[in-house]
Amino acid sequence: MTRISLLLCGAIIVFSLSIQSAAGEIVPLPRGVKAEHHSFVTGASPPVLGKEDFYEHIDGEAEFFIRFGAEVLSYAYYREGEREYPVDLFRFSGDEGAYGVYRVYAGCGEGEEREVGKGLVTSLEGVIYGVKGRYFFRIFPPEGGRGEALSLAEALVKRTPGSAPPPEVRALTSLPGGGACVEYFPDNLFPGVERSRGYRWEEGRVKCFLFKSGKPPGGKGREIEIAGERCRLYCTGDGGETVEEEVASQLEKAVGRGKKERKR
Repeated sequence: MTRISLLLCGAIIVFSLSIQSAAGEIVPLPRGVKAEHHSFVTGASPPVLGKEDFYEHIDGEAEFFIRFGAEVLSYAYYREGEREYPVDLFRFSGDEGAYGVYRVYAGCGEGEEREVGKGLVTSLEGVIYGVKGRYFFRIFPPEGGRGEALSLAEALVKRTPGSAPPPEVRALTSLPGGGACVEYFPDNLFPGVERSRGYRWEEGRVKCFLFKSGKPPGGKGREIEIAGERCRLYCTGDGGETVEEEVASQLEKAVGRGKKERKR
């Protein structure tokens, strides 16, 4: 084999490994999970699906997850004794999408939410939901298996990289004028504004929007920079301008440097 052939062969191998590495970036569900006083196992290696194959496992929900940026899905059916614990784990293109889906399913205050290993876990209507970084998962406990499912959720959170919620959301939920429940919209953040993406929350009679893309009608609100990204904050309702000014200033300080421009 010539030197050129060897180089080409090596390049192909490296390229192939790079693709495999990128595809395998998701934290794969392990065949066994050890939790406090519990041990969960599954008979086969959990499958990993690209978004084009989501329909094989979550037919009715595939478009919803893809809309939020889901890229990969891994699923498993864990067992402990006679009980089975189905688990779905999704990797998203960014933390925002994972958090957005989590908030849709876990609700805002309806379930029992707690922080675990730099992530969030909620139990709501018989299902366990978790989010950390770019990953969202859910566990469907069998009857009488809620406690065990929570232990499984905690173990999965601890082995998943990242943190939750995203920095700007954590800041908003702790700032005066911020909302207790911050929702993420991958599109249609603001009625009538196409391709508007970002966060929305309410504080009393004031409704606020943090645009990551798109702008409110008439260029209202104020432009800020958080974590190196230019965004636009817009608050409506009684006292909206005051809340807007306070949140903009404190959000920039809490998350990162930025400039306030174009006061309306």
